[in-house]
Amino acid sequence: MTQKERVLKAILDAGQNGIRPEQFLAPNVCDGGKPILRLAARVLDLKNEGHAITCRVDRISSTAIYTLKGETLAVTPSQVCDRGVVMRSPLTVGGSDLESPEGPLGLFDSNEFIPPLDYYGAAA
Repeated sequence: MTQKERVLKAILDAGQNGIRPEQFLAPNVCDGGKPILRLAARVLDLKNEGHAITCRVDRISSTAIYTLKGETLAVTPSQVCDRGVVMRSPLTVGGSDLESPEGPLGLFDSNEFIPPLDYYGAAA
């Protein structure tokens, strides 16, 4: 089983609780396999294949939590361009055919990610 398959299975099994990077670190890997040190990279690979994975940041531990939202898309290799961005429709958006209608895929949803407080600016 590949790392991507292991991560996808863990996300599906976790449901709305999601998975965290520390669940794939030694010595207690959640699925009993080898550690996955670059979990974010495997999640990005899955997102580029069409899986609707969201990332939110736990404010207490400052770690990422990956969850699956909605249904996953069936994406063919011809729908993935050379930059790794999934083409969601044959239409071009903004004059560029390398972007999906939602924009380029990434690890964080900009609507859900809130940067930490600016402690230096608040003290001034």
